[in-house]
Amino acid sequence: QNQYGAGYGAYYGPNGNAYFERRNSTGGSTGTMADWVPTTEDASYGAKFDGHPVYGWYSVDPESPWYGQTKPWSASSNGPITFFQKPLATTNTVSIDNSSDNGSARLSYTNYNSTGLMPNSSLKKDNLTVNGTWKVTDKLTATASANYTHQAAIGRNSTGYNDNILSSMRQWMETNTNYQDLKTIYNITQRDISWNYDSSLKGAPIYWDNPYFTRYQNYEDDGRNRFIGNVSLDYKITDWLSAFGRVSADSYNEYQEERRAIGSVPTTFGLGLPTVGSGYLRRDITFSEYNYDFMLNINKNFGQDFNLKGILGATQRTTKYSTLTSSTNGGLFVPGIYSLQNSVAPLLFPVEYNSIIGVRGLYASASLSYKSMLYLDATFRQDYASTLPVKNDKYYYPSITGSYIFSQTIKPSWLSFGKVRLNYAKVGNLAGYDQLLDKYVVNTPFNGASYTLPNTKSNSDLKSESTTSLETGLEMRFLNNRVGFDLALYKTNSKDQIMPVTLSQTTGYNYMYVNAGEIENKGIELTLNFVPVQTSDFKWSMDVNFAKNQNKVLSLYPGISNLQLGSFQGNVTLNAEVGQPYGVLKGTDYTYDASGNKILSATSGKPIKTATADKVVGNVNPDWTGGIHNSFSYKNVTLSFLIDIQKGGDIYSLDMYYGLSSGLYPETAGKNDLGNPVRNPIVGNATAGYGATSGGYIINGVNVANGVSTPNKTRVNATTYAGWGYAVEPNKAFIYDAGYVKLREVALSYTLPTSLLKKTGIKGVVVSAVGSNLWIISKHLPYADPESGLAAGNVQGYSIGSLPSTRDFGFNIKLNF
Repeated sequence: QNQYGAGYGAYYGPNGNAYFERRNSTGGSTGTMADWVPTTEDASYGAKFDGHPVYGWYSVDPESPWYGQTKPWSASSNGPITFFQKPLATTNTVSIDNSSDNGSARLSYTNYNSTGLMPNSSLKKDNLTVNGTWKVTDKLTATASANYTHQAAIGRNSTGYNDNILSSMRQWMETNTNYQDLKTIYNITQRDISWNYDSSLKGAPIYWDNPYFTRYQNYEDDGRNRFIGNVSLDYKITDWLSAFGRVSADSYNEYQEERRAIGSVPTTFGLGLPTVGSGYLRRDITFSEYNYDFMLNINKNFGQDFNLKGILGATQRTTKYSTLTSSTNGGLFVPGIYSLQNSVAPLLFPVEYNSIIGVRGLYASASLSYKSMLYLDATFRQDYASTLPVKNDKYYYPSITGSYIFSQTIKPSWLSFGKVRLNYAKVGNLAGYDQLLDKYVVNTPFNGASYTLPNTKSNSDLKSESTTSLETGLEMRFLNNRVGFDLALYKTNSKDQIMPVTLSQTTGYNYMYVNAGEIENKGIELTLNFVPVQTSDFKWSMDVNFAKNQNKVLSLYPGISNLQLGSFQGNVTLNAEVGQPYGVLKGTDYTYDASGNKILSATSGKPIKTATADKVVGNVNPDWTGGIHNSFSYKNVTLSFLIDIQKGGDIYSLDMYYGLSSGLYPETAGKNDLGNPVRNPIVGNATAGYGATSGGYIINGVNVANGVSTPNKTRVNATTYAGWGYAVEPNKAFIYDAGYVKLREVALSYTLPTSLLKKTGIKGVVVSAVGSNLWIISKHLPYADPESGLAAGNVQGYSIGSLPSTRDFGFNIKLNF
């Protein structure tokens, strides 16, 4: 909103009824006194903008170009959106390939450079790929491939709450703050001068660093060198039997560095997460995976009607992953030197992690076909995993599929293709590393060695997880393939999932790994294909897809009906609860009368919330998803576009939870109840209008007295700290529908006619342009893209300090010689 500025209300002046502090031109308490913007309040529930001259954070520092000067009291003309920059990415690829009767070879190099959405952010990649095939003899063929990638990144943005610039922009800010002024003063001083001085108007900011100081001095950087390669031999034993062997490797070394410059706002940082004003953290990561495969391939005909394809194989995979995380302790000693040796206090023990996982497997598959009409496919795999105890380290993957192409026997003129299929499969999954045996955590020595128990107890009786699935499908095409569909119905049940369940703390642990629970998913997937128009030069094709999945937690561990998957600020949690979908959000809710109306206090006009935060207030799973893709081809030109749809699903917005309480959003400055203003329009008077007929807001609901509900008419004072947002509304108010309709992509390509290239030495030219995420046609989450929420593994349905979405435009030219 652009009507009101800094503050939480009129708390200044001799009687506490003014919006501005009274100071002289340099912030002192003597001489000519004038209005000063309150710099200690990271909110915008203050005075209405009227253009009169005011002093502020920009007036304080002698190096400031506005030292001792005023600026008009107005909403910033350079708000947060001006902080971002337009990202640009360029990709250049050169490849050379050649082939002969005895083999082929290809060499490719790709260079990728991009600048990010935020200042001082970039990503660079160099990729070199070599692969080739050599026909050693008529029966033996060798194949090899190698890929090397080097990448370096600077300035990946922070996520979550702390040290996230977007948390300030979306939750805690003064709408009078000019971000280009922040940029100017940082460029001049290279110091952390920001809009939120403490009451003395000296020293570091008290809440939020200058965002340019953060981006150029508190930045992150990382780099990775990765190699992926494989070598294989294929030997043809007979015309129906061949032997195949392959060795493949994937390995990388990576470093990650985090910085916090001296002078920053103190926050949690480094090992142990102490609150410090500076520091340096480094992670060193190594990874390797080696796979060894051997298989016999069978492809044999039995007469003219039967064909058998099969595989007998063995595999072994070894995965190693290690990290070493170190940080300074107590901050940096010398400014600007980011080194572990530049630590104020002795270094804490680094955190080391080193995992080695081995899996061996035997497998077989067979596919029997009859007259290219009836198919029966079966697979079986047996794995041994090092992360499971010896008595339980073996688990199985069986599957069987039957299909019938009935269009081979039923041949009406309108039927082009028809197939029905039925599939059953069971899949196992190993435990995570180091979940079998208890161990101690080694602490940094203090007057001798120190060891503590971890929070989670291991379990030497774990067994593999398993997922059983059943699917049936029908695929048909009609009218010479002009119309078609593919329909699938499925049900999957996941059992014996490895999860940490809560223990009594008298055991010395908070959790214990167990096999428990069953989750069921069932749903439908449908794809429709159309070719509405087709001529010799023009073709219009359309694809429509629809998917609906319903999941349900059938059981958990005995005695446990709810498992918390994640917890968010505001006391909202993500849960797996028996009888509910996997991923329900819980928190406080409104209370309701018998008719379902929200009950409000007749005294304060505020909602009466539930006493506990254990009410189901949302479900992160969408009702359904779908898409519509259209493609138009005319001679050498192709135009296509994709519309992407999600119906339903819920998301919890911490940005709205806090941002409404701090007065950032238009709802807090709009109209309410027959056009009356939400906030008092009179500047400098703390009493007139607030809570009276000219100000405040009325929440829709009822007052209940003696069992009788009447419409609420009590206004909420919108100028106090508790005037809006989380202090008034329950968590349910900040759960939003995450559905959307998007124009996901538009692509245009043109292939130059070969007749124009005859004398150029060029064999082909394709020019294309593509636009992605061009238009959010419809959404329900305010002021943010529903897809920009925080997502990490099972943790979904949480929007916090998310980056603004971008429309991406690309141009590509491809030349073949």
